[in-house]
Amino acid sequence: MKEQQFFEIKVTCYEGYKACEKPLSFYWGIKQIIIKEIIDQWQGEDYCYFKILGDDDALYIIRHDYNLFEWQVIYWKTLNDKIIPSLDI
Repeated sequence: MKEQQFFEIKVTCYEGYKACEKPLSFYWGIKQIIIKEIIDQWQGEDYCYFKILGDDDALYIIRHDYNLFEWQVIYWKTLNDKIIPSLDI
């Protein structure tokens, strides 16, 4: 069974009522992706998840680790439904 890989990102958030309330954009390596739409969000035991549409028209699921204060991309797919196997950055 293949181990799932997660990719650490740097996220800029709106911080209103609480810290890291709503992601606005993120850097994946040197590439900045502006979040056009938050499609869904949900809470896990140790994570907060966001399903988002980027300005590159790719679909992403990112998560915020409450314990480590880290953000990660856990899934992404291009507009033409092609799953991106790796990102050269």
